[in-house]
This record gives sequence, structure tokens and C-alpha cells, in this order.
Amino acid sequence: MSEEDQTVEVVPPVKSDMHSYSSTMTAKDVKALALKHNIPLDLHPVALTAEWTMDKLTDDFIGHYEQYFEFSGVRVPFLTLLLAVLDHFRVHIS
Repeated sequence: MSEEDQTVEVVPPVKSDMHSYSSTMTAKDVKALALKHNIPLDLHPVALTAEWTMDKLTDDFIGHYEQYFEFSGVRVPFLTLLLAVLDHFRVHIS
């Protein structure tokens, strides 16, 4: 069998370690991040505690990583109407 006849199946690793990452952001850090990126404070942004990780968020929360805002340059329009539509259709921004 020649090298050209061989096939290799590449399977990406499954990301299942979200439970091992905890936030170090304080409430003050989250408020500063929200103000910097124009996230309305009436949406009640909160910092996760060490015991409360992204994989444990309830359906009434939208979780975002700080790096998403800092490095991507992408801005999400956090309008109340948009959030209501996303919630109604069970769409998650990620």
C-alpha cells in the first residue's frame, strides 16, 4: 500500500472542560466592561462566582467571555427587543 492510498481521519477534540474555568472578574470589572462596550446596565450584567461557571448558566442569562469583546473587535447590539427575539426563538450568540 502506498502513501497516497492511506487515509487519515482527523477528529477534533471535544471541548468539555468549561467546568474547569472560573471567572476572576469582580462586579466592578463587569460594570467597567459593560460601560466600555456600551452594554446597557439595565440588562444587569453580573460577574460569575468561582462556583458558577459558564456551563451552569440558566436560560435567562447570556454568557460572554471578556476576551470576546477585547480581542475580536465584534460588538453585539444589546437591545432589549433583540434579546427578547433571541429568547423567543431560543437562539444563542456564540
